[in-house]
Amino acid sequence: MYDNSDATFLKVAFALLQMVLILVVYAFVYTTALVVRELIAHGTMSAAGYALPFFVALALPYAFWRFRRMFAKGARMQAAAWSFAAAAASIAVLSVFSVNAAGV
Repeated sequence: MYDNSDATFLKVAFALLQMVLILVVYAFVYTTALVVRELIAHGTMSAAGYALPFFVALALPYAFWRFRRMFAKGARMQAAAWSFAAAAASIAVLSVFSVNAAGV
């Protein structure tokens, strides 16, 4: 179906896509950690507030690894869609958590 150069290009392009997505999500993880740090300093939150950003920071690379396996098995569009969906869901959850925690 594909020759070797097309398959290699798609594999590299998908890996780059996931790298960009994980960097964007990690920017939100960092921002959420900063919000939690400020709320701890003001005494309105405990250190347990770091649990959600920590979980996202650990769970997303595992999910992306699973999506790379899905991509390698030939489900390319599904793997890309799941990668975008996981990144979007992570960003939404972290944003809602930050806004609600800060009381904005």
